[in-house]
Amino acid sequence: MPNISETVANIFITISGLFIAHMGMDFTEYLNNYRLIMAAKLLKSSDESILMLAGSVVLTACLISVSYTHLT
Repeated sequence: MPNISETVANIFITISGLFIAHMGMDFTEYLNNYRLIMAAKLLKSSDESILMLAGSVVLTACLISVSYTHLT
């Protein structure tokens, strides 16, 4: 009987394979592409400087990271 970690690993491998088959890229590549697209849209639609936008994005990322640290 497989343990929980083996089961989770198998599920991850299956989902990862399905994602690659459907999207033609792995999730990390997809996420990076999505972030670049959203950054370009933000830059086009804002009058803020790149420095100000980068600072707000980093702050948001830090807040999201901090909010999930209790789960690890």
